Amino acid sequence: RRSSDLTVNPLVTCGHCRFCRAGRDNLCETRQILSMPPREGAFAGLLAVPARNLTPVPEGISPVAAALTEPLACGWHAVGLAERALELPLAEARCLVIGGGAIGLGAALVLRARGAAEIWLAEPSGPRRDIAAAEGGIRTFDPTGPGTGPGGVDLVIDGVGFGATRAAASAALRPGGAMVHIGLGDAGPGLDIRRATLQELTFIGSYTYTAQEFRDTAAALFAGGLGGLGWVRTMPLAEGAAAFASIAGGGEAAPKIALLPDG
Repeated sequence: RRSSDLTVNPLVTCGHCRFCRAGRDNLCETRQILSMPPREGAFAGLLAVPARNLTPVPEGISPVAAALTEPLACGWHAVGLAERALELPLAEARCLVIGGGAIGLGAALVLRARGAAEIWLAEPSGPRRDIAAAEGGIRTFDPTGPGTGPGGVDLVIDGVGFGATRAAASAALRPGGAMVHIGLGDAGPGLDIRRATLQELTFIGSYTYTAQEFRDTAAALFAGGLGGLGWVRTMPLAEGAAAFASIAGGGEAAPKIALLPDG
């Protein structure tokens, strides 16, 4: 098959440790990520990938859309963890997602697909708020502005992962609420441990996704269940350095940039 006919799960696992056998292969004791040591080189012309990490892409699905399976699968896994932790169904839950990048927006789209009662997204960038709001079913607000948020929520998904966002998540939760932490911004403080204890808040770390969740995300994406996916900015591969600089500078409006091979 042509490379455009496949989407790649970059999480390589052993398949036989206790976590892999239990279907929690994202916690594999020897897990590796394509593009990170010892499997660096994902921008190379050729890359060796285990066959089990490949998911066929139906005709009519663009390579750019198929490439979104990975970030959207992070949200798929996080929402699944939240569903198991919440004391009420998502259909009755007020949810807050912190961050309007690909991870945060993806989590909001998964919440919408799974029927969450109310979805709020906190994002300081006006263009990113507009992109999320245009998806429909997602209420956006500027967390740096006064009194514009949703108030108490049952679930927070932190797609940023800095001390300030952990503090905001802790403060936003209703008693008995759950916080799912995807972002890896820093390892500093921020979580209000005292309030978490007194209000019996649940904190859940969420890392990547299982192989089955990757396939489930792909199926939902290919069926149109996660929206039109028109929020990606495409750039030629030759401009990759500029794309990374735009993201690192904090001024990139698009939640995701896809680099297209030259020619």
